[in-house]
Amino acid sequence: MIIKKADTMSINDAIVCTFLRMLAETPDTFIRTKFGRDKSIEISNRASDVIRGSKDLSSIKSKVHEFDERLILEKVNPGSTADIIIGGLFVALVKGLRV
Repeated sequence: MIIKKADTMSINDAIVCTFLRMLAETPDTFIRTKFGRDKSIEISNRASDVIRGSKDLSSIKSKVHEFDERLILEKVNPGSTADIIIGGLFVALVKGLRV
């Protein structure tokens, strides 16, 4: 997914978009372990609200920043999703992604 998105946007935007889509589709297990099932679902729903109807990252940047700031204030870290993104980025780099 990162490689496909990087064809049409910057690598940074591709990573953020992929991260938000994954978090919206699947509750983060690190959040679930630390805060419980309901909180992990709530965060997924909030991520879904951020990306709903967006075509690109530029149209939702303020929502993304607000979402990020709220996660920081709540001390909520979607670390499992981040780990998956890092793995995907590694594979993309091995397959030839140039940044």
